[in-house]
Amino acid sequence: EYQGKVIAEQAFNFSRFNQVAEYTGSLNSLLSDSGEKTVIKYREILHREKNCDFPVPADIANGVLEYANSLRSGAIHSDPGHPYSADNDSFTTGALTYCQAVLWIEPLLTAIDRANNQLAGIRQIERERQQYHRSPSP
Repeated sequence: EYQGKVIAEQAFNFSRFNQVAEYTGSLNSLLSDSGEKTVIKYREILHREKNCDFPVPADIANGVLEYANSLRSGAIHSDPGHPYSADNDSFTTGALTYCQAVLWIEPLLTAIDRANNQLAGIRQIERERQQYHRSPSP
């Protein structure tokens, strides 16, 4: 009886994880598509701006670059089987224009939204798992 309960719980957890992962993956795919369209729209708008190529002060640009590199490094080391594939062409020299900074905003917000969706999925699974443990045994 105990073994049957453990197997049933594992099957339930496996099923729920798959359902939540599929939903979260679909939602995050939509977010990525929307974010890419927004960046394209922003690029078209910024192309007409006269101040687009003005550099952000060097201290700020270098700080942003160092922070971005530390995040990339963490992403690379956390999963060696899947190297980070972010667009490294944004700025690699330490120079950052105001327009480049603006174009970073949408992808960053999309990444935060995607991470929030993943965390919400984990919280949902955990709530369901706890409810399953509280339910009376048959």
